[in-house]
Amino acid sequence: MDVLQYYDPPIDWSKFAQGPLRSDFWNMFRNVVRLCHAYKHWDEEAKREQRTRPPSPLYPLSRYGRQKQASEKRDAVRRLEGHKYRAAFSVSEVISNMTRLFEIGTTLSPEGPEFKCYRALVLAIEPYPRHERAHCRAGAFDSFDSLNRWREESGDRLVII
Repeated sequence: MDVLQYYDPPIDWSKFAQGPLRSDFWNMFRNVVRLCHAYKHWDEEAKREQRTRPPSPLYPLSRYGRQKQASEKRDAVRRLEGHKYRAAFSVSEVISNMTRLFEIGTTLSPEGPEFKCYRALVLAIEPYPRHERAHCRAGAFDSFDSLNRWREESGDRLVII
């Protein structure tokens, strides 16, 4: 999660309630939320950089000066987008690691609340087959309560409030 070295999102974890979710799954879930917030941040920064205009020079720029200015702007946007895509890749890696928690021989079952939470994340974020097109903003939760999030309605299906 090297992308978090450049931006660690300020998340108020007191608004998140673990409930019946196991701690190993909960830690991965929190990592996904942090990375989704980082993705959202870098996406906004890249869009902001694209919208800004360079300051007007005191004198007319030569052709080389205009090309250099445009190249510097492109490089800045690419650098920010690189952070964004690295965050999306890290989200897909963590979700892939979550999948391994439900393999045969592990203690987590596909009927438990962890699997329901996992499926909801995968359906919302859609990290596969290409992480660049994942909907990471959907996983940037501001609060989460696993007890109120899951309702037992007609077969204990997932209801996202």
